[in-house]
Amino acid sequence: MPVVKRGLVAPQNTFLENVIRRCNNSDTSFILANAQIVEYPIVYCNDGFAKMVGYSRAEIMQKPCSLSFMHAEYSGPEAVKKIQNALDMCQHERTEIGLRKKNKSILWLLVHIAPIKNDRNQVVLYLCQFRDITPLKQPLDDENNKGFSRILQIARIAKSRQQFNQIETKDLHKTTSTTSSNFNQVIKTREHPPRGNIDMVALMDSIVDVIFFADILLNFHTTFVGPGGEVVIDPNIIRYNYFKSWFLIDLLSCLPYDIFYMFKHNDERMGSLLSALKVVRLLRLGRVARKLDNYLEYGAATLLYFYALMYLLLIG
Repeated sequence: MPVVKRGLVAPQNTFLENVIRRCNNSDTSFILANAQIVEYPIVYCNDGFAKMVGYSRAEIMQKPCSLSFMHAEYSGPEAVKKIQNALDMCQHERTEIGLRKKNKSILWLLVHIAPIKNDRNQVVLYLCQFRDITPLKQPLDDENNKGFSRILQIARIAKSRQQFNQIETKDLHKTTSTTSSNFNQVIKTREHPPRGNIDMVALMDSIVDVIFFADILLNFHTTFVGPGGEVVIDPNIIRYNYFKSWFLIDLLSCLPYDIFYMFKHNDERMGSLLSALKVVRLLRLGRVARKLDNYLEYGAATLLYFYALMYLLLIG
């Protein structure tokens, strides 16, 4: 029986497939553009980007990588210039830009441009990744974004931006024939597990921050038992005792670190410091353990009442 031999696969196609496979997941929106042709036409866009901007893949393909076909009066000349300079100079760039979707609605994106080089150090592709930050750009007096919903929007965008900052470069070595090009550098994104309801995660995170802050205020007015066994009710002594003991730890625990990440994304040392400070929250577990130990001394009816009250506070 004759054996059918498979033809050789073009290394360029294999390289594109590797880039697409590594970058394409349910959490990303990106495009690939040819860096060796005028205006850097788009050669691939994933479903996430097409869905985000409202255009079909056929309408996006071969359009300029600068997305000039979606520019609007609010795009901002500085952002447009930064993107164009990054493409012309083959440089990494990260910026925010306002675009107009196909349905004419406003879309604000956080853009990250990364050049991809071959073995001869020539830039052959551009990988452009996008994050939707439109909720963060909505005005504070928007009818749909008053009160606590604004906090949820900021927390949600901060988490998204924190994940976006985890993009890294990593070498990919391929073995090809002597007549093939050896592409050895691609942009790789971290694998993230599928997220659940991001609104619920942001809600719970914001509730924890609010509870920590409220606990600080209550501790300034909470009596305590002195060394002699007497109950201290003097406000000045209560505040002084709290300042000496748990105030600093409680203050560090209630800070909204996710929002700080959003403004310190270019400073790796600051990001490491904020991550270390978040560990301070674990020190509060000692206080929680003591509280639980005290509650265990109550009867079952009292404990049931506490559980019901906590449940109502969480769902209310």
